[in-house]
Amino acid sequence: RIEKDKCAMYRFLKRNGLPTPPIFGQWSDKSKFLSALHTGSVFTNTTRWPVFIKFCHLTQGSAYSTRAIPSLKYIRDSWAEIKEFVDEKWAMRAD
Repeated sequence: RIEKDKCAMYRFLKRNGLPTPPIFGQWSDKSKFLSALHTGSVFTNTTRWPVFIKFCHLTQGSAYSTRAIPSLKYIRDSWAEIKEFVDEKWAMRAD
């Protein structure tokens, strides 16, 4: 399972005391994730930009499941596009 799901891999590494890159969080509820993005609360402790949105259930490069976010202003200015990206990737499932 760790091979196919980066969320499972992250949990495995943390559980076993292995080093991991910092993440802002994991969401299992799309509306809560969108709200956290829209309000900017997900970026409360951000000190460096860009940050990245990565849909950990999509591991194939062809899914284009990672998105660079250059600033909080970008989220606000590009909200419709960001929301469309989240909606599409949230619903997508690998073969």
